[in-house]
Amino acid sequence: LIEKPVSSNGDEAASIFGAAKENKKVAVEAFHWRYHPAAHVVKSLVDSGRYGRVLSTWARMTTPAGSIPKSDIRWQWDLAGGSLMDMAYTVSATRYILGAETPVNVEFAKARRLKGDGRVDEAMEARLQFETDGGLVQSDIMTDMNQPFAGHLVPKVWELPSIRIEFEHATIYYYK
Repeated sequence: LIEKPVSSNGDEAASIFGAAKENKKVAVEAFHWRYHPAAHVVKSLVDSGRYGRVLSTWARMTTPAGSIPKSDIRWQWDLAGGSLMDMAYTVSATRYILGAETPVNVEFAKARRLKGDGRVDEAMEARLQFETDGGLVQSDIMTDMNQPFAGHLVPKVWELPSIRIEFEHATIYYYK
């Protein structure tokens, strides 16, 4: 069981999973949400075709500004810091829900860079396209480890880690 992110690049990932295979072991990235019954219910609804084909998804994960100390590894380039690396749940959930692997296209990826170290993204917005059995699906993601204070103390439900799945005949919101 490997804490996410499992690696900071494709070569590292190939080495880790290659070593696991060579040693007859299983390497699993620590996305515990994938084993939650609610995730399986949502996935079964998507796979059932009950609401038509998936047209698009939108996944987000945010953290209020100042809640992650500046000394934390999430802000350190050499330790694979950055919002998309830490909040990879947005991509993980999208791929799981769609039953997809690598996006076939990245339409855009726009980072808000960390002041003091522009190599680290404190926020990321991207539009990915995945090929599925039902055709091409547009998937937007948004991560923000330094979301500006919005004048409230308790997170609003629409700010919780979530994914919205738009079908031909319905919309499902899954909040983690």
